[in-house]
Amino acid sequence: MDGNWHSLKSEDGINVSYKFQVCEQFDRQVAKYLLKVTNTNLETKHVRFSTETYLNGDCTNCNRIDDQEYLTSIFLDEDSTVEGVCGQNKKQLELFSHFIIHVPGMSGKHLTDIKIVNLDID
Repeated sequence: MDGNWHSLKSEDGINVSYKFQVCEQFDRQVAKYLLKVTNTNLETKHVRFSTETYLNGDCTNCNRIDDQEYLTSIFLDEDSTVEGVCGQNKKQLELFSHFIIHVPGMSGKHLTDIKIVNLDID
């Protein structure tokens, strides 16, 4: 991955993008997908969406996508952006992919796709 922002979904002046980033977490390098949500409107918006995650091509949460743990809810001022940053513990904006160096017992699976669903903008 190249570390640049890539568009996932755009609707009604709200843009959701992602980028791949290697982060330090608990003295280990981990690969994450960071999300960025931008409001290009001239008024504050409440943005809600769920994120489907796919490990090695299989959806890991499609049968539970309505659970609160997969819901992102953000209030964005006019013409503003919020984004996930390594180590800032914004769980809704950081999606774990895989460990860079595996130790015995770790799964070799990694995040292969993410989809924004149930986007709601007020």
